[in-house]
This record gives sequence, structure tokens and C-alpha cells, in this order.
Amino acid sequence: MDENFPSQPIEAVSNLIRTTRNADGSGGFLVAEISPLQPKAMEYAQIFAAAPDLLDALTAARGHIEIVRDSLVETETNPVSGEVDDPESQAVVAEYDAMLARIDAAILKATGGQP
Repeated sequence: MDENFPSQPIEAVSNLIRTTRNADGSGGFLVAEISPLQPKAMEYAQIFAAAPDLLDALTAARGHIEIVRDSLVETETNPVSGEVDDPESQAVVAEYDAMLARIDAAILKATGGQP
């Protein structure tokens, strides 16, 4: 996990996000609170608590998508033109590029603009 996130796992308890409690009773320190007046306070707290794991999973998925995209480009590149000439393959590469751009934007948002 990145140093920007708590080193101890966090959990959602109602509208509160806290460090998880240990067997010895330590932990349980408040990390954040979603206003109980917020209509979806509990759902937002659960997303907040899952954010570090979601970021790790998204980062890993990004790497796999990039490998598949690069492999497609490598196998579909015309050796004469140096381009992907097949329209269907071009469309798939464009879809991969768009997905990678969305993932990159989400990662930047989650990390405060740090890649």
C-alpha cells in the first residue's frame, strides 16, 4: 500500500471511517466522518474505507490492460506502414486507450495528482 494511505486497515462503522480495532482493543481511531445528514452517509463511508484496496486493484488492472493493448498493437501493426491498419483493431486500440485514460484520471484523482 502507498505511504499516502493509513498503514493500518480502515473500516466503515455507520457513517464513521476508523482504523480497525485490534484483538487487544487498540485501534479504532477516527479517520473521517461523513455527515449523518448526508442521504447516503453509510454508503460513502463504505466506499471511503474500501478506497485503498480499490486503488491497488485499479492500478494492477491498469497494468494488465496496458499489456493486452500493447500486445494487440504489436501483433496488428503493419510492418510496411508501421501502423495498425485494420479498422476493427484500430477501434479496439482506441477503446483500450480511452479506458487507460479514464483509469489514469481516476488514479490521479485518488492520489491527489501524483502518478
